[in-house]
Amino acid sequence: EGLVSFIGTPLMSKGKVVGALALGTKKRRMFIKDDLDLLFSIGNVIGIAVENARLYKDLKDKAEYIIALYRISRAIKASLDVRKVFDAMVGEMRSILSFDRTSIYLLREEMVEVFAMAGEIIIPELGRGTRIPRSKSICGFVLDRRAGLIRNLKDAPFYEDKILFEKGIRSVIQVPLISKGEMVGVFSIESCMPDVYTQRELGLAQAIADQIAASIENVRLYEDLKQANIELEKRLKELEEFHTLAVGRELRMMELKERIRREEGK
Repeated sequence: EGLVSFIGTPLMSKGKVVGALALGTKKRRMFIKDDLDLLFSIGNVIGIAVENARLYKDLKDKAEYIIALYRISRAIKASLDVRKVFDAMVGEMRSILSFDRTSIYLLREEMVEVFAMAGEIIIPELGRGTRIPRSKSICGFVLDRRAGLIRNLKDAPFYEDKILFEKGIRSVIQVPLISKGEMVGVFSIESCMPDVYTQRELGLAQAIADQIAASIENVRLYEDLKQANIELEKRLKELEEFHTLAVGRELRMMELKERIRREEGK
């Protein structure tokens, strides 16, 4: 306010404009070329510093992201209980994502079921075991698209949306859980802040969802192996019983033949 003379220059780094530097005076002043050259030189130094700071932040964010995913992967390998894995993952997720509530929905034929949830906001209407028709759920829409969504819940049309909105949720990310090309569910991240998520968070959410899907696949493989072992034990028991019966029958036949031989020898 009250400034009457201005001079400005772009902040440059590697040929790209990263900002601007402007000076103003309350007294009228005629800036000369030397002033502009000096400001331009200062702007270049500041521009390089700004770019270096940005690169450092990007590198730091990527390092935190990689570390969090590694810890999530380690948690998955430590247990075959998906809910325990999810609880362990939540703490790691907070280091790279902001959320007030998060949940996993699993596909059950034409229904989607709330499988697990975590966070500060408790929503009984969307508690564990709640089932929603796929056609009325945002999860059905995500599964049909086979792609994640960033949404603002204002005037959102799906069953869960009204419930979440009434509990204070304003922004959500929902991404599919895909295991070996098969859609098995949806991973949801929810925040009370409006318009808080970007494509960056969407990418992070999908990477986490892939880890969750891997955990679900591990459980499936374990259950399949356990069932196969049960079937094998059943077949072995049947074979043992058959063998016992066959041996018993053979012994009885031998005894009968021996009796017949003795009778004929009398």
